[in-house]
Amino acid sequence: MHFAELQELGEGEFREFTVLLNDDDSWGGGRPVIPKYMVSNTLHQPSAVSGSTTNKLSFALKRTNTSTLPPIINAMEVYMVKDFSQSSTNEDDGDLSCNLTGTVPEFFAHLPLLTVLNLTGNKLTGSVPQTVIERFKDRTLSLM
Repeated sequence: MHFAELQELGEGEFREFTVLLNDDDSWGGGRPVIPKYMVSNTLHQPSAVSGSTTNKLSFALKRTNTSTLPPIINAMEVYMVKDFSQSSTNEDDGDLSCNLTGTVPEFFAHLPLLTVLNLTGNKLTGSVPQTVIERFKDRTLSLM
């Protein structure tokens, strides 16, 4: 969550509030948020947040007793972790054109998620290991 005052507060005006997650005010450190003028204040949780037994998350912004203004929020980022353990590699991930020298390492054949291997622009010598060639032949690895 991102908070910032976008207008200068008048004399006697003060904004302070707590952020609650599922009615728990300890989320995000448990300290009140006091937005500063034109300065982003980010409140985040370093670990994943999950819902209760209902799989719902309920965020609330609660004004403190000393605040003269209601809570304000500028932005909120939400994401869901997805398992991509079987995803293929991005074509650029196998781009090793950084002046490598020596022979082509055999361990490339033992990287199951490696689908594209670009060895152009290097100074490699010798032949490509048979295990790497087999991956190329069965179309699980594209060599460039």
